[in-house]
This record gives sequence, C-alpha cells and structure tokens, in this order.
Amino acid sequence: MRNRLTFKEPLVFILLVNWNNYHDTVECLNTLLKIRYKNKRIVILDNASTDDSLHKIRKWIDDKSESNDKLLTIQPLNENLGFGGANNIGIKFALKNGADYVLLLNNDTVVTEDLLSSLVKTASNTVKTGIVGCKIKYFDNKDNIWFSGGNIDFLRGAFYHRDDDCSGLRKSDFITGCLMLIPTEVIKDVGDFD
Repeated sequence: MRNRLTFKEPLVFILLVNWNNYHDTVECLNTLLKIRYKNKRIVILDNASTDDSLHKIRKWIDDKSESNDKLLTIQPLNENLGFGGANNIGIKFALKNGADYVLLLNNDTVVTEDLLSSLVKTASNTVKTGIVGCKIKYFDNKDNIWFSGGNIDFLRGAFYHRDDDCSGLRKSDFITGCLMLIPTEVIKDVGDFD
C-alpha cells in the first residue's frame, strides 16, 4: 500500500482594519466566514473607534455559534494608527503566530467563497511572487470592475488602475491595498509598511 501525502493548506491571516465602521466590518466578516479555505485566522484591528464599534463587533462574534477564539481575534488599538500602522500590528501578530501568508483586506469589501483558495493557489504556483491581488468589482455595481491590476508611469510618477475584465494570470506593476495576499517571506525580506 502506498503512503498518501496529505497536503496541508498554508496558514493565512486575514487582517481587517476597523475605524468607526461596524456595519461594513460585520458584513465583510459574514462573507469571510463562508470562505471554503479552512486554514485561516481573521484578525480585526480596531483603530481606536469612538462609535462603540469594538463592543458591537465583540457582541456579533459572541452571537456567532460557528466562530471561535482560534478563528477570530480582535486587537483594540489605543490610537488611530491609520492603514499602515494598524496593519503593521496585525502583520507582526501573524508572523509571531506562524502565518504563511497575510491577506490585507479592506473592511468595506465582501468576498467570494473561493477567494483564498484561488489566491493561495496562484501564490504557490507562480515563480517569484511578491504580492497577489485579484479582480475587484464595485460594491454597488458588481458588473463594473474597479481594479484588475495596475500600471505605473514612471516618467510622470502616476499610477493607473486597470479595469478590464481579465481572466487568468497577469503581471501588475502594483496591487491595491484594498486586497493583497503577501507571502510572509516577502514581508520578512522587505519589511512592513513605512
């Protein structure tokens, strides 16, 4: 009888920064809990909200029977550190807890059930992958694409979103911070946000 190797999914930490936006964060969390990818942890970094977001998110987590302490973590911050500062705290937490990948995700997004599977598959099967992104559609008009990669005009110092309907893989000059999957080796190599 042959030994069958079992493939363990890489551990992905999903970071959501919340600041006075309980409703969007909870809507995003509802879709994240439906992701089929199993080996994930969700970290909510609350940027010192003043609208009782922290209490409301904790109550929402307590009300979810399928959630547990291992899947969802809340890190309240003492001050608003902005996007980069809050994500840096989350990145350090993810690295300390054995993450293979870190997914930065805006809290005002909703995701599909196959999001992580597709992103991790792309990152794992692509040589010299720095960051992986995906097609992002407008929330209120899902027929229109907001981002499908980006180009940089180095002469003008300008950044341009692509908004065409691409299928498959393609190289991009940049990935938007709205959604980016970063291998932890890349973070260890280049560091966190400035």
